[in-house]
Amino acid sequence: TGASRPGVPTLALDAELPARGRVLWLDGRTSVPGGKSVAVRDSAGRVLLVDDRLRVREAALPGDIASIVSAAPAGDGGVWVVDGTGRLLRVTAESRIAERLGTPFRLPAIGDVGHDGRLTLVRASQGFPFAFDTSPAAPVAVMDTFGRGVHSYGIARRPAHVLLTDLANAGHAARAGSRTFFAPLVRDEVVAFGAAGDTLWSLRRGLPRETPDPRFELRDHRPVLNYFPVNLGLALGPDGRLYVLSTADTTLSRSRLDVLDPADGRSLGTFFLPTILPTIVVTPAGRIDLIPAARLLARVEGAERPAVPAFNWPQPDGGRVTEGALRGRVTIVNAWASWCAPCREEMPELVGLWTSLRDSGLALLTVNEDLNQEDARRWLDARRLAPPVALAAGEGRGVLHYPGLPYTILVDRSGRIARRWIGYAGPRQISDIAAAARHELGFRTAHTNATLPSARHDHAAQP
Repeated sequence: TGASRPGVPTLALDAELPARGRVLWLDGRTSVPGGKSVAVRDSAGRVLLVDDRLRVREAALPGDIASIVSAAPAGDGGVWVVDGTGRLLRVTAESRIAERLGTPFRLPAIGDVGHDGRLTLVRASQGFPFAFDTSPAAPVAVMDTFGRGVHSYGIARRPAHVLLTDLANAGHAARAGSRTFFAPLVRDEVVAFGAAGDTLWSLRRGLPRETPDPRFELRDHRPVLNYFPVNLGLALGPDGRLYVLSTADTTLSRSRLDVLDPADGRSLGTFFLPTILPTIVVTPAGRIDLIPAARLLARVEGAERPAVPAFNWPQPDGGRVTEGALRGRVTIVNAWASWCAPCREEMPELVGLWTSLRDSGLALLTVNEDLNQEDARRWLDARRLAPPVALAAGEGRGVLHYPGLPYTILVDRSGRIARRWIGYAGPRQISDIAAAARHELGFRTAHTNATLPSARHDHAAQP
């Protein structure tokens, strides 16, 4: 639904990809603009670069970069990335780390890369740290990458529970010329700042719930974090309008898209979307297309597939296996542990899939992360499963750089990663892996299909 004011952008549901446009959200993840392209992470953790003709390529990242928190295009064809440790890095198109910069935040997210080379930073709205901060920085920082200083915007909130300072001030930012926009994660608010840091306008939209002061609460003698996500993203469209994605109700089943005039915050239209994780493309004429993510992800260029990282792990029979053994065959590689509940549910399904396609050339390698090898062996023996196993003994994460278990990749015949799946989403995911494997088995040229968002994730493997 949308307002009927003249000039309001139109919304098309289940739309085809337009000839030109800008991806503002991919499966609910906000894109970050830089030049004529945007960078956005997909559900498998890849960093995708999408130009204004909606051509997509995967950014090549060094193997020592762990999980990506945020990414943005860099002027040399590379990318800026923030990894899970809070490092801000510039990676060249040749997959080389060219710069490491300090930031005012423990875990920053990039909101914008300006034509002047300056980065707009906020506190990340996912993975925020819990730490004491007696003098918090402002919620938005515009940083000169040439080392000429940091300009701060806004006044940071000081929550009653000081360990939640980063959460209370996390949010999303965008920039247009001399104006900087900020939408906090937990408050019903959108603010525009001028070049001098003065507030130009501030908007509240009457959203159903907010938590201006997030806090810890005791429930059943356990500490629980009480907060509600309000603003899910902020982006500037190619039409010059400001787009704000928010929660539409307390069920987190729908989202709300507000279209604002960046000059004064005036509402140009409000749309209620049937998903909390939309994929949205906006054309230069201001048409909003809500599309299935698969239509965009199908355009990922196969030549940009990253190579499987080098490894050399022992196997239960006394032999060893390396990444070179994967070349020449389509292979499913699955990282798992006997203590991981989703892994235990997924493993029999993966073995069944491998058995059904083994005669067609599909290979399987499971990478076990148990520190005690007997735990893995007993679990497999009890279920009469005998997949090929590499004994990584906790070292798999440092090689494969997965954010949690289980983690599955599909390797093509060239030894490159065709697809990734983080977590386990049940039979739907097994069907998706099977379809991708059959595609690779039937065609020797490299193509990529869409990645389904995973619904389950074992956080025990995370720091």
